[in-house]
Amino acid sequence: MRKSRLFPAALAAILPLVASPAASADRTLTVYTYESFIAEWGPGPKIEAAFETECGCDLKWVGVADGVALLNRLKLEGDRTEAGVVLGLDTNLVTEAKATGLFEAHGLDTSAITVPGDFSDDVFIPYDYGYFAVIYDTEAIADPPHSLKDLVEGDPEQKIVIEDPRTSTPGLGLLLWMK
Repeated sequence: MRKSRLFPAALAAILPLVASPAASADRTLTVYTYESFIAEWGPGPKIEAAFETECGCDLKWVGVADGVALLNRLKLEGDRTEAGVVLGLDTNLVTEAKATGLFEAHGLDTSAITVPGDFSDDVFIPYDYGYFAVIYDTEAIADPPHSLKDLVEGDPEQKIVIEDPRTSTPGLGLLLWMK
């Protein structure tokens, strides 16, 4: 069974894993991530160039829509996955991802990483975090809701559309935040 490792903050941290004798036969690291990360305007192309120069190997990106799509793809592929690294699963997906049996402990010292909520895990490494925001048209809505309760229980004309939490990481995060 091929095990995947979660992508740490810098690909350089994975260099010893790729440069090891076991990995040197192929010299290709396949990273599953979300499409915006590897878009021409995202960080992926610059990371790829720097990593390939440092490693002397090939970095192959496989992009999908978001973290939910990543996890679903991994579940479908099972132990046949080509992913050596997975980047883009959020904390709402950690338990489900571990249950696949496809991930192993990263073995890295993460004590210098600080994120809100003090997330710490022996398998997953946080590399960023973000906040939810509700943006509205100030010309269309004169008196917007001022709280989540106002939004949920208030004027039916001032509702928002969220992405399906079964297929969208932001949709799932917003649903769990509202609980």
